[in-house]
Amino acid sequence: MEINQEIINDNHIKLEQELPADLKHFNWGAFFLNWLWAIYHKTWWGLLAFIPYVGIVVAIILGFKGNELAWKNKKWESVEEFKRVQKQWSTWGIVTFSIGLILGIIFSLTTGSFLMIGL
Repeated sequence: MEINQEIINDNHIKLEQELPADLKHFNWGAFFLNWLWAIYHKTWWGLLAFIPYVGIVVAIILGFKGNELAWKNKKWESVEEFKRVQKQWSTWGIVTFSIGLILGIIFSLTTGSFLMIGL
């Protein structure tokens, strides 16, 4: 698969192609770190994640459409750079969620708040 490239400036390349098929998958970084991811990738409507109840819908849409949005909204030097950056976002998104989940469970267990469920 050949990618038509147009050199923009500062050695950045505008990739003149639709999102390659192997990049069409869920973006966990866009899902978990939605507003930060949106700012970095110039997807300004992602800031709607701050609105209660709308935020979860925005996160889901960013998760499913994140790679396509990132591909279109930023300049990438190569497909490999795109994959590397999105993998870092996904890793940090999952790590952040996991730490929050573990701390939440520890807090619930140490404060006894889990015993109040159903009272």
